[in-house]
Amino acid sequence: MGRPRYHEDGSLRSAGEDLNATGLTEYMWDVLYWTQGCIVAVCLFNDRAWWLWIVIPLYSVYAAYTTIMGVKKGFAGMGGGDAGQEADAPKSKTQMKKDKRGSSVKYR
Repeated sequence: MGRPRYHEDGSLRSAGEDLNATGLTEYMWDVLYWTQGCIVAVCLFNDRAWWLWIVIPLYSVYAAYTTIMGVKKGFAGMGGGDAGQEADAPKSKTQMKKDKRGSSVKYR
């Protein structure tokens, strides 16, 4: 799984898998460790410890929600529907000086 594979002519066929990769691989390792912890808890306590396993789908829903809201927030300014609000925005001192001076540049 982690080793690269090559064709007969020496060209790379598959670079292999990185088991320390982030994203889905990292999530799957977390699921594996949490499942092992649940098994130990069931052995030490009783069958009700399997309810600890509900944390995995709850975390999945939380991660999906925060990801979707983050993407949605990123697309919020791309609509262009708020073009009229730019004129109402407060101006900085530099912008007010430029407006006062006019469009022409004055040299000393």
